[in-house]
Amino acid sequence: MTNSVDSKMVFDDLVSRAAATLTVDDLSILKAHEKDRASRMLHLTAGHQLRDALGLWGEGASEKLLAIEQHANQGMLLGFDADGASSAMLGFLWDRFHCQK
Repeated sequence: MTNSVDSKMVFDDLVSRAAATLTVDDLSILKAHEKDRASRMLHLTAGHQLRDALGLWGEGASEKLLAIEQHANQGMLLGFDADGASSAMLGFLWDRFHCQK
């Protein structure tokens, strides 16, 4: 099991990779819409791209899923499979745009 420092490093890397994966249009949606609407709009497109680009499927995904669950939970009650993790990541990125001080 990874410790919290390792988990945070994994998460920070995933956030950087996720932000780089999103298109200009994806970022516009995150910036222009309420969180729930943006997540719904992006789930099948950007969410799928994140699941692939971040390796949230298959072998080696469990450490990444755990890091996302620990650091970007977003209050989700669903299990942290690839879908839940990509939704949490989109929510986390939405928060970055709307909740920074």
